[in-house]
Amino acid sequence: MNKTASRPAPLSLLVWPQLQGVRNLWDRADRGRRITWSLFGALTALFWLGVLAICVYFIDTFNQVELFGPILLRKALSMMLLSFSGLLFFSNIITALSSYFLSDDMQLIQALPVSQRRIFYLRALDTVAGSSWMIFIFGLPVLLAYGAVHDGGLFYYFIAFTGLIAYLIPPAALGIGVACLLVRGFSARRVRELMTLVSALFLIAMVLLLRGLQPERLVDPEAFETLAEFIAVVRTPDATWLPSTWLSDLCMWSLGQHHSGVGLQASLLFIASPAMLVLTRWMVAPLWFEAWTRAQEAPSKTASRSRFAAWIIDSVTRPFPTVFRALLRKDMRIFLREPGQWTQGLLLCGLVGIYLYSVHSLPLDSIALRDVTKNAIGFLNVGVAGAVLAAIAVRFNFTAVSHEGRAFWVLHGSPIGASRFLFSKFVVGFIPTVVLGEVLVLSTCAMLETSPFFTWVSAATIFLLSIGLTGLAVGMGALYPNFKADSAARMASGPGAILFMVVALLFVAGTVVAVSIPIAAVMVRQIRGQDIDLGLQLMVIGVGIAVVAANLLVAWLPMRRGARKLWGDLGNIGD
Repeated sequence: MNKTASRPAPLSLLVWPQLQGVRNLWDRADRGRRITWSLFGALTALFWLGVLAICVYFIDTFNQVELFGPILLRKALSMMLLSFSGLLFFSNIITALSSYFLSDDMQLIQALPVSQRRIFYLRALDTVAGSSWMIFIFGLPVLLAYGAVHDGGLFYYFIAFTGLIAYLIPPAALGIGVACLLVRGFSARRVRELMTLVSALFLIAMVLLLRGLQPERLVDPEAFETLAEFIAVVRTPDATWLPSTWLSDLCMWSLGQHHSGVGLQASLLFIASPAMLVLTRWMVAPLWFEAWTRAQEAPSKTASRSRFAAWIIDSVTRPFPTVFRALLRKDMRIFLREPGQWTQGLLLCGLVGIYLYSVHSLPLDSIALRDVTKNAIGFLNVGVAGAVLAAIAVRFNFTAVSHEGRAFWVLHGSPIGASRFLFSKFVVGFIPTVVLGEVLVLSTCAMLETSPFFTWVSAATIFLLSIGLTGLAVGMGALYPNFKADSAARMASGPGAILFMVVALLFVAGTVVAVSIPIAAVMVRQIRGQDIDLGLQLMVIGVGIAVVAANLLVAWLPMRRGARKLWGDLGNIGD
């Protein structure tokens, strides 16, 4: 056999190792891991079908409303895609930093006989895939639901799918360009700190966008004097220079709705979007190599090495046992050592502020049964807060074990038990999770002025969900660790992370449904002016005990299995 003829082409040197790695994951996996992955694929498919079914239901419900339904659906699609654009831009900046400058394999790739142009485009593909996969999970079902409700043919589905791919390119191009300018203009050790500024700018843009759209006016009948004024506001054209407008107008046109200038929209989406990526390459080509060189500089002294931070960490952890205290101090210092982790807390606080302001803007004063409605919204807010906690848990708690990296062998070979190691991860992740959850729930209940009973039930439910979600995230992170990932974004985007999100969201939904059964009975008694009898009290107590047991089991079982998997045959699973 001629070995020279079978040598891969230069472009294959970049693509083939990744494809081969995916293939080896399945070929070299044991039977148990294959069953797990198959189960993961089935759960992900069921979750995606569930999202699709929910989208079809709501879109069909709105579409049946005469005159207002189609207009609101068109505006809703545009607003959804516009909100996705902001999230994609911020996500692509972080992903591009890892793909282009901080990835461990870039040193090998730079030495390959491959042109910089090909490296750039393949890394751009990697950036798009790493930052946009959530859009396919939650955005694609919406587009498919529009087609199902409006009887869209093959032409619509072709336009929707190809248009969605083209829609992902402009945020990626802008994110890559901004990441390169940040690394080139500032030292690499300052890039993570600069993400604080980027986060603040992103928050300002989101706040201005939400206030400019004024979505609360669409559900406030007193905000418009006439029907014509309402229709004029809803039909207000979106910014024609945004890719979200291009895709939404093109999709609605392919469903049969009249739209002038659709040819220009299609040209902008399918021609201007790829051209933006080419333009970005031309812009960053003279700066790329020097920016990558700067990214290899060693980091400077971080907050984890300051005496003040060390004094606070030592004071907080002093009451704990020696081994457990050492683990907690290590995790806290690692968290402070990576500004990319704790600066995202500022972004999180800003998004929480926007969420609370949106709750405050709800027009509840003009709704019948106002007190009952406020109590219902205050309790159902637990489901929204639980979904937020699940998204935070996959980013911070699920990746806690993987953050040990290649130095995990030090802990694996130490006399520290696996249970104590994972419990330290649980404590570090549980405290901020429960604080954030209680802030969300209690602040919402205070603004809605819910009754004390519903406030206490909501606070207790989110407390239990914080225990369950934190333990589930830490345990599944131990079951599916990725010690070779070079960023938290990659750790939180693997199959195990997606499986965790599916299980976590289903668990949150199940908990809210279980608690809502006695809560609904209490609301009915309040509406009828009846007292809560002994049977209903026993139902509340029984459901409460069941929810407590379920959350404790969901937290304990994955951590127990994760401990056995991490420590293998060492034997010191427990302490």
